[in-house]
Amino acid sequence: MPRSEAQKRADKKYNTKYAAEHLRAIGLKVPIAEKELYQQQAQQYNLALATYIRKCCKYCIDNNIDLSDD
Repeated sequence: MPRSEAQKRADKKYNTKYAAEHLRAIGLKVPIAEKELYQQQAQQYNLALATYIRKCCKYCIDNNIDLSDD
């Protein structure tokens, strides 16, 4: 059975409150070619771009990947 309009409104209210309390935005500027590459990779794994980037960051942290250029 499809969700009622009241259920959809309740979901939106909950999700908005959750986001305000638990989530923060991070801004990121990248060259156009890099953005397209990231987007292609995300699509390959059927992920949203933000999800793909978060998973890449978490992978580096979890595996102690050193990204310094030293």
